Amino acid sequence: MHLLWLCSYIVVCLVLTWVGGAAQAATPQQIFARAAPSVVVVEVVDEKGVSAAQGSGVVTGPGLVITPCHVAQSGRYLRVWHADTPFAATLGYADTERDLCQVHTPKLQAPPAVRGSVKNLAVGQPAYIISAPQGLSLTFTAGIISALRPVLGSVLIQTDAAVSPGSSGGGLFDRAGRLIGMPCFQLQEGQHLNFALPVDWIVNVALRPVRHTAPSSGAILPDWVQRSTALRTPKNILAPAKPSSND
Repeated sequence: MHLLWLCSYIVVCLVLTWVGGAAQAATPQQIFARAAPSVVVVEVVDEKGVSAAQGSGVVTGPGLVITPCHVAQSGRYLRVWHADTPFAATLGYADTERDLCQVHTPKLQAPPAVRGSVKNLAVGQPAYIISAPQGLSLTFTAGIISALRPVLGSVLIQTDAAVSPGSSGGGLFDRAGRLIGMPCFQLQEGQHLNFALPVDWIVNVALRPVRHTAPSSGAILPDWVQRSTALRTPKNILAPAKPSSND
């Protein structure tokens, strides 16, 4: 009797563990439905309102979008697109060392992304990107986390989920639809060598007051970061931009 009870207990525990894990995960369709409303297109325009460059962005709070600085600082004026509607925007706090900037657009009404964490990420787990490659808004791609690269007190997330110029600033989401990173650059010397900035950096920039600060000095980045290509779409450029020390 005791053995039968023990076996029954083990079976129940295994079933509960499986159900709990299944409840936390979501299908790709569910992940897109949950996360897509929090992803926008960030467009840089000139004095005449003509598009000069384009990337993506993630909503982190009321009227607040985070996008890479190499997108937000590539021109004078900003415009955010959400659900095919344009919104005027202005540049806020800039952490240029980590390439993350605030974009303020007070009239935008969109839900903030649900934040995840990099602490429990593991190589091999599914990863999903929602972005606007070549201006194609809300493009959804899937892959895995290929590696976690320590840098500046956190990790850069390497993934094979597909990206293209314009994907920079989109959202990298885990299998529960939580934001874990922001695709930002790639190495073109191989295949599927795409990298995302960690969510803890995104949260830190989102919580900063609205002001500019000078970048920190003395940061030594790995050579492969310095050789990377930013995923911004310059005006009239459909091919990936060449690596540049100023990009």
